[in-house]
Amino acid sequence: MPKIAPISDLRNYGQVLDAVKPNAPVYLTKNGHGQFSVHSIEDDEEFEKNKAMLKLMTELVKGFNSGEEEHWLTEEEVDRHFSDKKAQIMDPKSGTPLIYMGEFVGIYYIKFKEYMAFYRIHDDNIEVGRVLYARSDYMKTLFGKSEYDLDDTKVE
Repeated sequence: MPKIAPISDLRNYGQVLDAVKPNAPVYLTKNGHGQFSVHSIEDDEEFEKNKAMLKLMTELVKGFNSGEEEHWLTEEEVDRHFSDKKAQIMDPKSGTPLIYMGEFVGIYYIKFKEYMAFYRIHDDNIEVGRVLYARSDYMKTLFGKSEYDLDDTKVE
């Protein structure tokens, strides 16, 4: 049975923490309404594991439904897809060339989730210059001015 206590019991937090056991959290109330829960690390790890499992199962169902609606890939199509991806990864020029003021500036970038990695190619080496949040004004960060700030001339 869960333990329910008013938040004021935290004055003696040692007693509240002693009451917390795996699968037996303590629920804290404020003005008679539930506000917080204190649970064990084991419960938190189990919750995160279940959350990851649910996300995985959701993605698997999406993939299965996609296969049923569109078509299932053959083994050859899967092999071709991954060999193309591997070839793309192995070619450093597979990133997107960075164009500033209408010209390629010798910098490439790749996007990963919400980040962008900017790099240059020198002989056989790749020099990563910056990794920035993609929603930032990365042109201003890299060059001091955004292309949108370059409207210094007034047309009359």
